[in-house]
Amino acid sequence: MASTTVKSIQCSCSSCVCVVDPNNAIVKEGKYYCCQGCAEGHVNGNGSGNSGCGCNS
Repeated sequence: MASTTVKSIQCSCSSCVCVVDPNNAIVKEGKYYCCQGCAEGHVNGNGSGNSGCGCNS
């Protein structure tokens, strides 16, 4: 049986469809996020600016 390596996962923010590399993601409470804004719950209305980030402002 061959092993697999996860190379990308979806951002844990429910408003976001970004796919992130776990090695480059912002990790908070065991969840992976595309940017600090998503990880902090958009307290300042900020998003990553990535085209897949539905929480840009």
